[in-house]
Amino acid sequence: KQLKSYKLADGTRTQGEIVKETKIDAGSFSKLVSKWIEEGIMFRLGSGREAKLLHVYPLPSRRPKE
Repeated sequence: KQLKSYKLADGTRTQGEIVKETKIDAGSFSKLVSKWIEEGIMFRLGSGREAKLLHVYPLPSRRPKE
């Protein structure tokens, strides 16, 4: 669920929309977003409830073969 929520943070969705779509706990996701922002891999565009989330590094859909 965390990976899916990260990928959904493409600058078009709010935190609430991502929570609804992934069915992840809102409190846990809020802490996770704060951590990602602190680490510099995600940004909040705008402010308040209308703020959109944007990830910095896109992740591939599947793992590369070893």
